[in-house]
Amino acid sequence: MKKKMSIAALTIMAMCTVAPSLAMAENAQGKTSYMGITYQAVSFEAAGYEADMGAITLKYGMSLSDMFGAELRFGFGINDDTIEGVDIEIDHYWGIYLKPKYEADGFQIYGLLGYASAELTASYGGDSVSADEDGLSYGLGFEWFFGNSMSANVEYMEIINDSDFDSPSFNIGLNYYF
Repeated sequence: MKKKMSIAALTIMAMCTVAPSLAMAENAQGKTSYMGITYQAVSFEAAGYEADMGAITLKYGMSLSDMFGAELRFGFGINDDTIEGVDIEIDHYWGIYLKPKYEADGFQIYGLLGYASAELTASYGGDSVSADEDGLSYGLGFEWFFGNSMSANVEYMEIINDSDFDSPSFNIGLNYYF
């Protein structure tokens, strides 16, 4: 786990220091970077149980070329779920993604492929236990540009998908390009 966190931290640092110096492609509005906020309707599935929760995600992204971008995401839970008396909640999660994209007149279709890590807490009768999960993360999305610097997007994502744990989500968000 520590090795994965170190690799992810080094990747983020490299992206933040090297990527701004690259010749980045502009989107239709002539912008190369964006920040956004997304609401996620998340369904965590493990051991035959399913918890439906909500999360807010903050993201930072940049265009690396006409066909690729990169994103960093950090989210936290805002709605929890109860299964057989056990309260399940998302404490927080983060992800780093490569974003293949196709942009046309006023819209963009894109994919997301990366790595994510999440911390969940289960509480019952005053006791609680937290668990960390991490793994492959991917998704597909559609983005519609409006105004000079704004866009709205809808997505389907698997926040974390491995053999023991699954977390599909449907997302809706807004981005500000600069």
